[in-house]
Amino acid sequence: NSLDTRALIWVTALNAFLNNKIFGVGYFMFHKISFHYNVLPENLYITFVEGLDTHSTFLGFLTETGLSGLALILLYYAFTFYYSFRSLRISKTESSRNISVILNILVFFMFTTSIYSGAFTFGYNGFVMHIIIWLTIANYLFLKRNPIGELEQN
Repeated sequence: NSLDTRALIWVTALNAFLNNKIFGVGYFMFHKISFHYNVLPENLYITFVEGLDTHSTFLGFLTETGLSGLALILLYYAFTFYYSFRSLRISKTESSRNISVILNILVFFMFTTSIYSGAFTFGYNGFVMHIIIWLTIANYLFLKRNPIGELEQN
């Protein structure tokens, strides 16, 4: 599960992508069909790649859903970043700014972790990703409707 063994997985995943650029190999299918795209010696493939996911959220979306899926997940993240930064700008009180900073840090962590880890493609972490995104959007909408911090002044 180190970076060098991830590189072996990534080589196989990139080969799968190159053979299915637009729509990929199917969501959450890489671990089942990776042997069709193996370019490694068989013993390396069996030891380090067989049965594993891509170990990168972005590469996973690229491999499994192609350019179309990667574009959509990047758009999803871009909108989240936009609203996260907007929340920072429109925060008027210290507590609303603190909440916005925490959510901004979580969004940044989620994005950077998605580069080298496949944590957000399935399971509980997938739910956590969507919860962070939904909280970020909800925070923005709350701040947009309550710009002067009326709740704190009462």
